[in-house]
Amino acid sequence: MSPNYFWLGIATLNIVVMLAIWKQFYSFGAKHWWFFETLHFTGGFLAAMFLFGLFGSRSFALLGLAVITLIWEMLEYLANAAAPRFGRWLDRRLG
Repeated sequence: MSPNYFWLGIATLNIVVMLAIWKQFYSFGAKHWWFFETLHFTGGFLAAMFLFGLFGSRSFALLGLAVITLIWEMLEYLANAAAPRFGRWLDRRLG
């Protein structure tokens, strides 16, 4: 793993975690629509940097990121459509 991408991924992870904690305690995400977009972008950037550092191939990192995104979206759909009660609970719990 390349040290530059490793530290860039660690820094991005710290930013994402701090923003998520801030959102949870101060309800910032409920007031500003772009906040979730920022968290999604930085989370995707972190995953791409991790995969690129792990495999060393841009195309493999993008393919892995696409697979992660597909799995995530399918799980969101299942949480909201197949189990609406669980989806509502999860929305209330996570904001």
